[in-house]
Amino acid sequence: RVVLIGDDGSAEDIALHACRLDVEQVYVLSRSGFGNCVYMGQWPSFLEEGEVESRVEVLKALPYRVVNNGTALLCNEFHYNQETERYDILDYEPPELLEEIDTVIFCTGYFPSMEFLSENLQFQRLDIDDMTWALPSDFKMRKNPLTEELGQVEPSSRLDISGNLIPGLYRTLKISNPRLMFLMDLNYQYSLLSLDVGAWLCLAYITGEAPIPSKTEMESDLREQMIEEMHIPHLRWCMDMNYFDAMDRLGETHWSDNCADPRSIEMDTLYCAYYARTLARDMREAKYPIDMGTYEKLNETGMKMVQINLHDIYARHDLEKFEEDYEWRTFRDVDPTPFCSFHTGQKSTPLPGKWIDLDKQEIVRFSKNRR
Repeated sequence: RVVLIGDDGSAEDIALHACRLDVEQVYVLSRSGFGNCVYMGQWPSFLEEGEVESRVEVLKALPYRVVNNGTALLCNEFHYNQETERYDILDYEPPELLEEIDTVIFCTGYFPSMEFLSENLQFQRLDIDDMTWALPSDFKMRKNPLTEELGQVEPSSRLDISGNLIPGLYRTLKISNPRLMFLMDLNYQYSLLSLDVGAWLCLAYITGEAPIPSKTEMESDLREQMIEEMHIPHLRWCMDMNYFDAMDRLGETHWSDNCADPRSIEMDTLYCAYYARTLARDMREAKYPIDMGTYEKLNETGMKMVQINLHDIYARHDLEKFEEDYEWRTFRDVDPTPFCSFHTGQKSTPLPGKWIDLDKQEIVRFSKNRR
C-alpha cells in the first residue's frame, strides 16, 4: 500500500508502475487538485464483489499526522489563507485515515542546488513580498469562453509571479550578469524541445547571433509576458487569487471541466498555443532549424504542435470511454495515430501489447525494431 505525495507527472508515472507491480492500493495526495493524476479518466482496476475498484485513488488532501505506530496517515484538505499567506487545514472537513501504509514517496518536484556558485551568481533569493506584481489600472482581459459568465473579474492587488518565469532570469540569461546562463525546463508542455531550443539560444547569445537586451528591456519584456498570461484563463488563475476564486465557484459540473465541450477545447487551445508561441519566439531568436511562427502568430507547424499537445491532454480524459478494459488500460494504450511527425506526417506506432504487461526488454526490442 503506497502513498504518493504530489499529483503531477512523477506521481502519474510511479502510480502506473506500482499497478504494473501489482500493488494492493496506491493513494495519490493532491494539494491543488489540478495535476495530471486528477484528470486521469481511469486507472487500472480490479473487480471486487461485482464492483470495479480502482488500484489508484486520488485525494485532494495532504498528510498532517502519522498515527497507529507509524503505519497510518491522517490527511485533510488544505486551503490557502491570503491573509497569512499559508496553507491551513480545513477543520470542518473530516480527516481521511490511510491505514497500513507500507511506502511513502514524495513527488513534489525539485529545487536546483546552486551552492557551488558564489551567492551573487545564484538565482535571486526574494522574500514573498518581492515576488508579487500589479497590473496596469486599465487592464481588461480579452474575451474568452468564460467572459459571459465571469465578466471582467477585478484583478487582485498583488499578483503572484508567473510560474513560467524565474525571478532574476530572462529566458536563459541572468539579468544582473548576462554572461551567466541557465538551462531550465520551464516550458511544461514541450519540455525536451524547449531545452534544446534553450541551448541554441545560449549559443546565439554567446556568438552574437542574438543581441543581449539591456536590464530595463529584459524586465519590461518579462512584465509584458506576464500581462499576456493574464489574458489566458488557465494561466491567470495561477497568478490571480480573485480569478482563481471566480473559477472555483463555477463548480465541478461546469462545462469548463468537460474536455469534450467546444468552449473547454477553445480554452485548452489558448493555453497550449501560448506555450507554443513562447517556443516559436525563442526558435526565431536562436536561429533554430525549425520554424513554428512568431510569438504573435503560429504558422502551420506551430499549430500542429498545439494539436499534438491537446491530444496528449485528452488521452487521459478519454480513458473513461473504455470501461470494459478497466483492468489494464492506461493513457499509454490510447489510439496513437493522432500523434504524428509534423515534418513527415509519420504516425506513431501502437505498443506491441498492453502497456501494463510489457517488460523493459520488450519495450527496448520494440523501440529498436521501429527505427
